[in-house]
Amino acid sequence: MSDKHELLVRQFLDRLVERDYDAAAACVATDARYHVSAWQPAVVGRPAIRAEFDRQAALYSAFHYELVSVASTDTVVFTERLDNLTMGGRSVVLHWCGVFTFDADGLISVIRDYYDIKELEQALAPA
Repeated sequence: MSDKHELLVRQFLDRLVERDYDAAAACVATDARYHVSAWQPAVVGRPAIRAEFDRQAALYSAFHYELVSVASTDTVVFTERLDNLTMGGRSVVLHWCGVFTFDADGLISVIRDYYDIKELEQALAPA
């Protein structure tokens, strides 16, 4: 089961790279919860998550990721990544951890993203 879930996480991330937000949203359950930052309240429901993708897309012009490590259990996939974004004309590389939980139907039911906000602030600080 975890191989199937790992594949879906990779497909989800690939759809974000392609900016195919409808296809990315199709990977999540209708009642999914997305914690854009794990410490913030969740965006709840597929339509709201889809809208969140649009909100984020306005902040950057390119997104790519490099998987550093992937680990999974029956219902959870952990990803350690280097996320590469172009924001305000600057190339930004962030160390990122995404935790994806799956429901009984095999869809993503919870996404929790962990990153260091100071790393982002430093990358975007004036030179």
